[in-house]
Amino acid sequence: MLPTHPPPPMQADPPPLPPHSPPPLQAEAPPPPPPQAPPPLQAEAPAASNAGEGSAASAASAS
Repeated sequence: MLPTHPPPPMQADPPPLPPHSPPPLQAEAPPPPPPQAPPPLQAEAPAASNAGEGSAASAASAS
């Protein structure tokens, strides 16, 4: 019975690692969306001039 108690703690350690990995990935994804939202609005205004079109092309290439 004593030997069975020590093993459980070891298994509890591994689980924490996986949970930590997922959060970082999701945290990175959220940041990009907000920045992209504003650009579209500004791109529409400049679109009238050639400069606007150039910016839009650059953004498309970047993404």
